[in-house]
Amino acid sequence: MNNPLSVYKASAGSGKTFRLAVEYIKLLVLAPGGGEYAHILAVTFTNKATSEMKDRIISQLFGIANGLASSEAYLDALRKALKGEPDAPTEDREIRHRCGQALHQILHDYSHFRVETIDSFFQTILRGLAHELGLTANLQVEINDTEVLSAAVDRIIDRLQDEPVVLDWLLSLVRDQIENNQRWDVTRRVKDFGLAIFNEEYLRRGDQLRRVLSDGAFVRQFMKGLRQQEADAIALVKTYGKQIEEAVAQAGLTYGDFSNGQRILAGLVQKLKAGDVAGIELSNTIQQWADNPLGMVKKADQRRSDVLDAADLVSGVLGELTANLPDLQYAVNSARQALAHIKPLFLLDFIDREVTEINNETSRFNLAKTPILLARMVGESDAPFVFEKIGALLHHVMIDEFQDTSRLQWENFRVLLLESYSRGGRNLLVGDVKQSIYRWRGGDWRILGDIESSISPAPQVHTLDTNYRSLRRIVQFNNAFFRTAATLLEEVSNTEEQQLELHDFFGRAYADVAQELPSGRGEEGYVRVRVLDGEEYKKREDWEEPILEDLCEQIRSLHAGGLPYGEMAILVRNNFEGETIVRAFAEIEDMPPIVSDEAFLLGSCPSVCLLIESLRYLLDENPLSRFFLEEHGVDAATLDAERGALLLTPLYELLERLYRQLRLENNAWQDAFLFGFFDALGDYLRNEAADLTSFLRFWDEKLCRQSVPAGVVNGIRILTVHKSKGLEFHTVLLPFCTWDFERDRRSSLIWCQPTE
Repeated sequence: MNNPLSVYKASAGSGKTFRLAVEYIKLLVLAPGGGEYAHILAVTFTNKATSEMKDRIISQLFGIANGLASSEAYLDALRKALKGEPDAPTEDREIRHRCGQALHQILHDYSHFRVETIDSFFQTILRGLAHELGLTANLQVEINDTEVLSAAVDRIIDRLQDEPVVLDWLLSLVRDQIENNQRWDVTRRVKDFGLAIFNEEYLRRGDQLRRVLSDGAFVRQFMKGLRQQEADAIALVKTYGKQIEEAVAQAGLTYGDFSNGQRILAGLVQKLKAGDVAGIELSNTIQQWADNPLGMVKKADQRRSDVLDAADLVSGVLGELTANLPDLQYAVNSARQALAHIKPLFLLDFIDREVTEINNETSRFNLAKTPILLARMVGESDAPFVFEKIGALLHHVMIDEFQDTSRLQWENFRVLLLESYSRGGRNLLVGDVKQSIYRWRGGDWRILGDIESSISPAPQVHTLDTNYRSLRRIVQFNNAFFRTAATLLEEVSNTEEQQLELHDFFGRAYADVAQELPSGRGEEGYVRVRVLDGEEYKKREDWEEPILEDLCEQIRSLHAGGLPYGEMAILVRNNFEGETIVRAFAEIEDMPPIVSDEAFLLGSCPSVCLLIESLRYLLDENPLSRFFLEEHGVDAATLDAERGALLLTPLYELLERLYRQLRLENNAWQDAFLFGFFDALGDYLRNEAADLTSFLRFWDEKLCRQSVPAGVVNGIRILTVHKSKGLEFHTVLLPFCTWDFERDRRSSLIWCQPTE
């Protein structure tokens, strides 16, 4: 009997999409009549991946059915996959016929060709369960979380006088902002913070959190206990300082009477007496003194009984301190962190309830909350009933990029897989643990890493270890680099606990990093690495210019050698790096166009920014806007003279007038940005208020981050790491490989110190 679940673990270029397409077509061929597509769910994580998967399946069905040479590899793989299957066709003629039948059925019933994103899948379920969830029939699924969140925060701030807890917390945040020389207007920061209500961990614990926060007596007692925990730990630390001080004083000695006493012991006592628990670090010398009192006695004094007795007393205190300090620091730090988070949690609760109220008023539901609702229904109801509500009876489930699956999503998919098991279905998971570093929507690498123990019966696991995409030297470089990098990253970890965790990750995640090459592959390929001296290039302004110069030189050399610009790609870590390259290339005459959705943000276009800053200046004579306009050659006095007339002009016509007045038609390379901006403006005005204040808020919160589609241009493609899966380019350039091993992801919750 075939295993009901197959798992393919595969690195880049090893044919994951090829294998998924073959397995999909196999299911179609095994079911005569070609209608099995309506009972197969294939899930991906992005619209682009969905489109690529659909194209691959349709094109290969057509190719196999019509005997195209381009589909010969698929036909060969399909023959092998069908071997041993009961009632499977063995003749190529019959295989081609069934592929043609399936293609005909799909094209005439395309809406049931269920290759979709995970969001689309959950949205379908949500609509099917609207009645059971108490939602209205005209339910609108809200994909953009920021809009409803922004409205909720604005409503909360408008009635702060009725919410003393929120007001107190926001005042604390304002004081914190002012002390750090930041803007006192914290609205945007609160909105960014409020996005946590759509975080999976918050969704999991939301109900429990609300119950706890609603019990005022419990919260007060809990906070009192935390403060007492902190105070007890600090008091004990202070006691250690006093004990050492008294032991030295009673012996008639000073810290200078001990070896390195003035430098080490005196400094430690000062921190202990101050109760600086978090700042105390026990050096190797102090730990040696705790084990051996003689280590702190000078050689000349090793026969002095007063010094030896005092050293014994001090060593005993240091022994207790060494044994207890980790627990004391844990007690203090955990108490402070908990206290710092309690008021923000109250605010999150307020925001969450306000979002829910707005959604109820507008018959909307946030897509981000669908997985938690589905998980609860699956846990409380009959699973077949829940999944039949999507409007189709599913026999088989296929999930691509499975390493991006979160815990909550896996709980839902696991139930779906078990339901498929009961129907005799065939299921497939494809992923690469190493790509879980993206942490896309809470993706947890351990799900794929531990898949054998996560579901019963255990799946059949395959490893695809042959790279069909890259040339030999590229593969050899990757094999050597990542093996070494994994080892080095384990060695640079800071703590024993972190070392164990990293060893667990690197040892398992990178177990399949080494790839083989298909037979007949020659010694092609080229890798160039240039390392800048960290001592010479310490700051970004030191190394950014030489890196950009080297990047331009490499592009010139490659193009002069006959490589088209469209065959090159530049890989960056984030949009800021992409925008840096776009600006630099715009100022160099012989550099080609840059093609990038990420770098083509409306907020990065100077012409669009001129329009926005002109609006700001007209609205309130913003001095920063005036400075920006004058820096770009705009005479603000002209706007002053026409302010009255301009402010009376409808918003769309006002921006058209500013476009002509600022002569933005002369900036031809920015036309795509301007067209995109005016299209977005038209969409905005169809649904929202046309006043300047509302539009500028909309710009700041959303529109400035909207990107212009790059289109087909003979230019160099620029991609962020998160969008770079595939990388099917002749040459990939990575100019800013200056990333830290670890990023400081300071929680948005920690903004202010706890208050009484």
